[in-house]
Amino acid sequence: MTLLTLLDMNGFIFGLLGAILVGQKNKYGFLAFVASSANHGLMAFMLSKFGLMSMCSLFILIDIYYFYQWSKACS
Repeated sequence: MTLLTLLDMNGFIFGLLGAILVGQKNKYGFLAFVASSANHGLMAFMLSKFGLMSMCSLFILIDIYYFYQWSKACS
């Protein structure tokens, strides 16, 4: 299994986990989305797909923001 395949599959698994967790109103889904975007972002970097890498970077920032917002609302 190549590194690109591993990053792609990890991105898929964490993305699916994130969707399930957020659908169950669990804030940790956003952290799973961060892991998914990090895997796909690294894969995009290795393939010189800088538009996709930029999008993944923004998704990471957005997911961290909403994880923080959700954590603040629950405390």
